Amino acid sequence: MDNLDEADGEHPERSGLFTQTHWSVVLRAKEGSFTALDTLFAKYRKPLLVHVLSRGFAPDRAEDLVQGFAAHLLSPDKKPFLDNVSQQKGKFRTFLFSSFDYFINDEIAKEKALKRGAGNYPESLNATGPDGQILHDPKASTPTADVEYDRAWVQTIVDNSVRLLEHEFAARGKADLYHAIEPAIHDDATSSSYRDIASRMDMTEGAVKAQVHLARKRLRTIIHQEIMQTVNDKEQFDDELTYLIGLLNQPQT
Repeated sequence: MDNLDEADGEHPERSGLFTQTHWSVVLRAKEGSFTALDTLFAKYRKPLLVHVLSRGFAPDRAEDLVQGFAAHLLSPDKKPFLDNVSQQKGKFRTFLFSSFDYFINDEIAKEKALKRGAGNYPESLNATGPDGQILHDPKASTPTADVEYDRAWVQTIVDNSVRLLEHEFAARGKADLYHAIEPAIHDDATSSSYRDIASRMDMTEGAVKAQVHLARKRLRTIIHQEIMQTVNDKEQFDDELTYLIGLLNQPQT
């Protein structure tokens, strides 16, 4: 999505916009409320899966680790990761990444400890890359895995925001209009011309152009609001927005 940093009428510095963030959900979980945390985890499950795959785990093993992490987060009697959590800890993206990496490394260490006595390890832990190095180092993840996680994170934010925009059109009885102009919203090269869309939708070309402009503006607002939920203040919002835009603009290697 282009121009995510354009002004769109939102003012993140205004009081109240950062009071109900994802941190609120995490902090409520400390008090035993896990329903919202379950929903939040499902929302950002994809970046976690991308991260563990980037660390070299096989798909089945990656799924097991993501599911195990979810169970770890959502089990009332197994939530030590929440003990020292406060809203001042920083960006939610970083918190979730660090918690997941800690969980992965802890699981690897446990499995190695269980197998050590028998003198062997699970095949997934013995896997090596082309250079002969073990893929699963329990001490840390790789910079590549970090970046892949962040790219998946920003794409998840965009995808979630696009779905919400589609739902808003549908709620107004304009689902057909949304599907007609969706490629134009994203500047897709395959998009029909405004004239062709207007002909199909029985609208004027100017009306179609106006709808695309409003939809783009609304999508930027939704994305901004989604990012606001993952940070604590205006300064963090600006930093996060700049960083995520940079990731979107980076060519895929």
